[in-house]
Amino acid sequence: MTIFRCRMPFFGEKWGGPAPRPQADAPRDIFGQKKLLVWLALLASPAAAQEVAVPSGAPMTLYDVRLETEPEAVARFRFVSAAIDPQGEGRTFGDLVDDLQFICEQVVVPSLAANDWAGRSVVISVSSRETEFGIYDDSVTQFFQPYQIKEGTCAWEEF
Repeated sequence: MTIFRCRMPFFGEKWGGPAPRPQADAPRDIFGQKKLLVWLALLASPAAAQEVAVPSGAPMTLYDVRLETEPEAVARFRFVSAAIDPQGEGRTFGDLVDDLQFICEQVVVPSLAANDWAGRSVVISVSSRETEFGIYDDSVTQFFQPYQIKEGTCAWEEF
């Protein structure tokens, strides 16, 4: 198993986790390792998840980052916040819009720049609890917001 590390300037430290083995037919060299999909498996250690202070004050914790190169370059930053759970505070997407923009510009853009990520597409997701990527769970509230990075800022994209 290889360990993938990337700089996360917002947190002032390096993050790491298990990464998938390089694929022989991978089209790009990402961070010195050929991969079709790069995973930062932040779930590997509870100490790896990092809380982010956002404008609304909602608790927001980064628990997974995925950098995809196929079919297009997309960086996915996955957060968990119990504040969106309908059984708790029940905050809505509208309540978190400013937080998502803050996260994109203060966490995502500097982190991708520090790692020379050339992609411009970003998707930020917030779930009421951690979920397995790509698996629908109707008991989990999830919000998704895509962005395009343009001149060092995050431009809102529609799905």
